[in-house]
Amino acid sequence: MNRRPVHVLFTIDCEPAGRTSQLGPSDWDVGVRALDAFLTTVRNAGFEPTVFATPEVVDAHAILFEEVPTSGGEVGLLLSPGSLRDARHRAHVGALRAEQQAEILRHAVERFADAYGRRPLSARTTHFSASDETFAVIADAGFRQSSISNPGRVVPKYHARWDGALPGPHFAHPADRLAEGSLPLLEIPVTTDPMQRRDGIAPELRIENGTVSEWHAPLVRAQLARQFTSGERWPTLVFVTTTRQPFYDRTSRVRQTAEGLADLLESLEADYDLVPATPSRLHATVASA
Repeated sequence: MNRRPVHVLFTIDCEPAGRTSQLGPSDWDVGVRALDAFLTTVRNAGFEPTVFATPEVVDAHAILFEEVPTSGGEVGLLLSPGSLRDARHRAHVGALRAEQQAEILRHAVERFADAYGRRPLSARTTHFSASDETFAVIADAGFRQSSISNPGRVVPKYHARWDGALPGPHFAHPADRLAEGSLPLLEIPVTTDPMQRRDGIAPELRIENGTVSEWHAPLVRAQLARQFTSGERWPTLVFVTTTRQPFYDRTSRVRQTAEGLADLLESLEADYDLVPATPSRLHATVASA
C-alpha cells in the first residue's frame, strides 16, 4: 500500500514579553523557556519547528534563534505593528493601506536582519490580520512564503476575514486574499475546519486547544479525509501555538498535549507518509514538482 504524503508544520508565534503585547509571555524568561521547550518537544517527535518572531524577540534571544536552522527548523517574521519599536503605524496589518503595510514591513525586516544577521523569507501577521493587498506587499518585500490565512475565521476587530479562504497551500493572489494567484509567494494556511465556526473562530490545530483525543485527533482525521477527498495538491497539517504556553512544565496540559500529538501522528503513519516541513522546505517541494 502506497502511503499518501502529508506535510506537517509545527509553528509558534513569539511576541514580546510584558505589556508590549497582549499575546506575549508574562516576562522574557518565561518566553525563552517556553520556546526552548517547544523546539525540543517538536524535534524529539521527529519534526522541524517553524518560529515566527518579532524583531524584539529575535534580538532578546539571539543565541537560541541561531540554533533553530541547525537542526532543520526555520525562523520567520511575525509582523506585529503594535509591538514593533519605533513603528509609525500601530493598527493591525489588515487595517493599514498598502503603502503603510510596506513601510512597516521594511522597518520590521531591517530590525529583524540587524538582530538575526539575515533577513526572513517567511512571514505571519499577528491575529492573522490581512487585507487584499497584504500578500502583494509581502511578496514585493522579498518574502517567499507566508502562513497568514486561517480559513473560516472572521474577527472584524483584528481585520481577519477568512471566510471562503482556500484551505490548502497555494500561490497568493496580488489583489484577493481569498484566491489563488500568480505571486511568487506560497501561502500556507493554518489547518482549520471552516464548517464548524463559532463566534467567528473556526476550530484550528492550536496545540493549547483541548486534549488530543477530544480536539486534535478528530480535527486531524477529518481534515486529512477532506484534503484527500477533494484532491488537495499538497496535503498539510499546520499546527500553531504561542510562547505564552508553559511548554517547559512537564505537568502542564499543553506540554502533555504536545507530546500526545507525537503519538497521534505516529498512529497515522500506516496510512500517511508524514513529511516534516517548514515553509521554505514546502515551497521547495512545490517548486520541484
